[in-house]
Amino acid sequence: MKKVLIYILLLFAYNGYTQYNIKGAEYFVGTFDPGAGNGIAIDAVDSNFNELIESIIARNQTIGFSTSPFLVNIRLKDANNNWGPLFKKVCFVNSNSFVSRNINITNAEYFFGTFDPGEGNGTSIFVSDSAFDGITEQLYRDKALWTTTTNPTLFNIRLKDINNNWGPLFKKVVFPYGTNSSINLISQGDSITICPGDSLTLNYVGPNGFVPQWFDNTKNKMIRFIPANQGFYKVTGTLGNTSYSDSIFIKFHQKPSPTTSPSGNILVCASTSFNITTPNTANTTYQWYFNGAIISNATGTSCLPTNVGRYNVKATNTITGCSDTSANVFLQTSITTNPTGVTSSCDSPTILSAPYGSTNTYQWYKNNTIISGANSNSYSTTQNGSYYVNIINGLCSFNTSVINLSIFNPFSVSLSNSSSLEFCQGDSVLLNANSGTGFSYLWKRNDSIIPNANMSSYYAKTSGAYKVQITNNNGCIKESTPLNVLAKNMPTGSLQIAGNTSFCIGDSVYLNS
Repeated sequence: MKKVLIYILLLFAYNGYTQYNIKGAEYFVGTFDPGAGNGIAIDAVDSNFNELIESIIARNQTIGFSTSPFLVNIRLKDANNNWGPLFKKVCFVNSNSFVSRNINITNAEYFFGTFDPGEGNGTSIFVSDSAFDGITEQLYRDKALWTTTTNPTLFNIRLKDINNNWGPLFKKVVFPYGTNSSINLISQGDSITICPGDSLTLNYVGPNGFVPQWFDNTKNKMIRFIPANQGFYKVTGTLGNTSYSDSIFIKFHQKPSPTTSPSGNILVCASTSFNITTPNTANTTYQWYFNGAIISNATGTSCLPTNVGRYNVKATNTITGCSDTSANVFLQTSITTNPTGVTSSCDSPTILSAPYGSTNTYQWYKNNTIISGANSNSYSTTQNGSYYVNIINGLCSFNTSVINLSIFNPFSVSLSNSSSLEFCQGDSVLLNANSGTGFSYLWKRNDSIIPNANMSSYYAKTSGAYKVQITNNNGCIKESTPLNVLAKNMPTGSLQIAGNTSFCIGDSVYLNS
């Protein structure tokens, strides 16, 4: 067991003009915190508290540590029974004997911000040994000139002893309008991890009287929302000209992404028998559904379907609780194409399609004749005719209904200009659209319709993006890409006359532009 002398200087900074009194204090040794109010009590003496701590620890404290260093922890309680932060000091054992030291403060200085001007180059503070906490309070109230208006800054202070040795730099984050009474304005802390797509509730726990304003400009003490992205979400508390800010970082858990095999729209028939499966992932449970209802006992990585309809599987991570559902698998005895029946199209080529199924095979026909190479679930054509697709899955085969397709005469839309698209105000440029039988025209500037502009050409006199929309006699509509027109401002000038405008032959008048 060894006795040690510990010198601890406590600096207490108070906000505004409020005077706080120390009502209680406690300490403990080591890294385990027993909790506020559960340490070893110290008699409280306001303002001279640093000297009292020296006396108590130097004379009365026996440290049960045989090796050096160790940690001494002290915290104080104010007149409102609020415990303050924990002050910590690493202490070293001086051999086996107690050594008493007299340390007198002969000088002190402070500076704001992160740049250290060097020892002796800060702003000097009036020195008063042992009661230095009171001097610091006075400095905060009367002497400090704040150069920031909304953001916190760093207050730095250091002391010099009787031997002209400068001590370590003590640092404190301070706020321009006083110490922030609640640095954490969000009860959920500095960060939180949730499942993507989950709803989250955040609570404001800032100082009383301050009005919270969240990142989305709502001003309630509680906000409930679904975060769209990972990142920081901010809240600000405001009272008059005083404003505190805090943010929380929202992070997403890895979300399951279940897939199925087969997938898509699968053709089935009476002879069909197969399992729908999903990959087996560690720490994951599964539940299968049919037409949105739970399938009893279907909690493995495979499901045996017994009816036509919609199947999917929900995967849940057992560690994070995050879950997601696979895309639907549709089991069908018949399949419908898009488009269907008698169809007219303004597009050339026109796309014909049937729903995709991962185990289906496809063969397209035109006028009952196989189209060579047309083996996808979609087919692009520029020709009129009667089309259908034969779909096969295992022993199942199905021909879709016939599509009677008529493609109207294709046409294109182009736009040209007769001269430069840049000109002086007062001039114009002639824009020309291509012509065709039965064409009607509609001109637009900056996507707004130009009244009475319905000819194949148009004189553009003002700046903007011009385009033309053409409708043919089959009712098909197409639009050109825009042309950007720039009408430049004309220069302005004036003429000044120095002298009379009437004069004798041989004289003159001075004209100045």
